[in-house]
Amino acid sequence: MKISEKAVHIIGELLSLPEPPEEGLAPWIKVIGVLASKIKTADQQKVLIPYLQELLNNKNTQETRKVGQRILFTAALNLGEEGLNKEPTYLKMMKSVFHDNNYKLRRDGVIFFKEYLIGSNAETICKSSRFEDTYLPELLDFCEDEDLHI
Repeated sequence: MKISEKAVHIIGELLSLPEPPEEGLAPWIKVIGVLASKIKTADQQKVLIPYLQELLNNKNTQETRKVGQRILFTAALNLGEEGLNKEPTYLKMMKSVFHDNNYKLRRDGVIFFKEYLIGSNAETICKSSRFEDTYLPELLDFCEDEDLHI
């Protein structure tokens, strides 16, 4: 768990800079995404999930929330459907991104969702009950959104 705490701390330090460097953030976002799939659920609940919830908070700047989304989506890609079953908080956070009032953040969430669904595990996802119960309604909502090019 010490690695995840250090990664969270480093991202926090980078975000506190007046202009956080992309080249500094990107590798740590990947580290946290991989850690999400490697550490125990209890450790995720102690460190990663509270930090993601903090970053995604509406009171933060758009840039901070966008970094939170990138971490969330990287973690979701690494966790896959099995990981989302073990820790449903990630799915709840993803759904909140898909319904964000900020158009740009919602759009980024939709683009991620599209990539997630057409990824290498698309066949498995489409056969799951979550697809019909959760993903399909989200997709239908996106079709009604004002930005159809997504």
